[in-house]
Amino acid sequence: MTFRTLALLAALILPGAALADRIDGDWCAPDGIERVSIEGDKITVAAGREIIGAYGRHEFLYELPAESDGAGTKIYMRQLSEEDVEVYRGEAAPVVWHRCQAVVS
Repeated sequence: MTFRTLALLAALILPGAALADRIDGDWCAPDGIERVSIEGDKITVAAGREIIGAYGRHEFLYELPAESDGAGTKIYMRQLSEEDVEVYRGEAAPVVWHRCQAVVS
């Protein structure tokens, strides 16, 4: 068996492999404070506000609502890997966000 075949089999068998290939989930900014949650064409932003955006399997685009800081700013997220996305806010340089770590109590 070649390495490529083994890698494909591992991706199909390992838990969570099916979800790793989508932008859906919880994403945290580098500061650990700002976070969003994507589920299909819905994104939940600060204060629990749910917004409908343009969903692609590996990307998401939405506009900040009127009552937000930076209202009207377009936010574009592009998945880089299972754990990382680039977040573009308007014309600003992109910032890499990471999947949020599960909270253990």
